[in-house]
Amino acid sequence: MADDTFRLFSEIATVVGVGGVFYAIKSFKKSEEDSRQTEQSKLMENSIEVLRIFSTNIIPKIEKFDSDVDATYKKLIDTIREQILKEDGKELDENSFPEELKSALQLQAKTSSGGYGLMNQLEQVCAFIQYDLIIPDVVYPTIHSVFLRFLKRNEDLLEKVTSDNAPYNNIHGVRDKWSKISTKEEIEREQRELDIKRANLNKVAQ
Repeated sequence: MADDTFRLFSEIATVVGVGGVFYAIKSFKKSEEDSRQTEQSKLMENSIEVLRIFSTNIIPKIEKFDSDVDATYKKLIDTIREQILKEDGKELDENSFPEELKSALQLQAKTSSGGYGLMNQLEQVCAFIQYDLIIPDVVYPTIHSVFLRFLKRNEDLLEKVTSDNAPYNNIHGVRDKWSKISTKEEIEREQRELDIKRANLNKVAQ
């Protein structure tokens, strides 16, 4: 009788133990899922914030920057032309200026038109992207074209502001990453167009 009672208590303890383990696993999985959902929700919040900053702040500043650079560059060119005319009596147009001089004036126009501040803002936003604090499929399709085109037009400015003390690692990292993705997408798009043309030619040949 004592053995039966002991066996009964052992079986109950085993069932309770298994139930406890099962409950612990279930609780852990739920906690893990909740944590994953919380993390995903935070990533989405960051993604929306990055898009908001670009649409309401950075893109308008890029447009103003481009306009200011053009105006400042023109003023610099006109100032030099007037000075040459005054000193040498020669009337020169922009096309007669050496490319090195025009490049230097373009860079001067960019730095005096808020280029440093704009690069600093981009560096801060790119930190979210570089450290995977956003959802790439949400952010990349919307802003990569604007971002890459701006840096393409302002390679000289990025080179000017980059130094050991200010390496702008986030901008460089995102640019390199997104350039590769964009290039791959372009190659795939061209390949699809070639496949369509090939299929159409095969139909004609038949």
